[in-house]
Amino acid sequence: MRIPSRIAVFSALFVSASSLAMPYGIGCATDVNVDGAVGVGDVLTIIDSWGTSDENADCNGDGIVSVGDLLMLIDEWGTDCESIHPFVDNTVVTFDYDQEHVVVFATGIPNHPTGPFDGSTGCWNPNTVTAQNRTYRIPMNPVDTNNPSVVVFNQWGPISVTVNGVPFYNPYDNGGNDAPSTICFDEYNGHPQLMGEYHYHQWSPALDAMETDGHSGVVGYSFDGYPIFGPYESEGIDAHSDLGNPLDDCHGHSDPIRGYHYHTSLPYSEDPNGFPWVLGCYSAEPEMSNFALPLAPPSR
Repeated sequence: MRIPSRIAVFSALFVSASSLAMPYGIGCATDVNVDGAVGVGDVLTIIDSWGTSDENADCNGDGIVSVGDLLMLIDEWGTDCESIHPFVDNTVVTFDYDQEHVVVFATGIPNHPTGPFDGSTGCWNPNTVTAQNRTYRIPMNPVDTNNPSVVVFNQWGPISVTVNGVPFYNPYDNGGNDAPSTICFDEYNGHPQLMGEYHYHQWSPALDAMETDGHSGVVGYSFDGYPIFGPYESEGIDAHSDLGNPLDDCHGHSDPIRGYHYHTSLPYSEDPNGFPWVLGCYSAEPEMSNFALPLAPPSR
């Protein structure tokens, strides 16, 4: 009778402990066991999967578990994985491994100026930006579906959260009009609703970030767990107009580096044909606790 190797035994234990996959840009890439640290368990999992295409252990996404994954792990050894995320200092981020969520606490007050909304610059809005008390729960492991519980276009209030804690709303104002093409915004493409919640209906220049290949950086996370990137697919090419890897009805697509992800469009001022601007639908099941209704529908 063959006695399993010590590595195989320990590895099997660690693999069975978790099958999560952290959202892109959150946590260590080699935290295979999703416990907030890169350690022996991750090494054993990679070794036990050596030479296979196991997605759980293929940390660099090249299709095979090999030396590259082990080198990545060595580079991340000892890193505080829970400190790795794109959210900025006006938010508080915690990791709930038991419930499989990344939890974001935000007041909704952005890290940039707002307004003015008194008409002095051509934008009048009777509402005042006020601090909110929002808790957003981002699934660590998106569950794909063709029939999500929430229809994005019917949702009042936040449909996702940006890296500065400001929510994205759907494309419409409370009158059913396409907001980016009909309503005024401040220079950061935001404005407050009746209860004072500042929000975006489209990409904001405050969220501008680029990766080294010209692809936009992460600007937020959908409530289904998938990341949202800015407008660009590559340098000078916006994803909304790119026919090489077209976006689906939910305004997302996949690539070998980032997996499935959403893109915002360019703002209305640069491309008036960018509807739905952020999300058209949820590709995975959204976390329902994020949809606590405001006390009144937004006036803008």
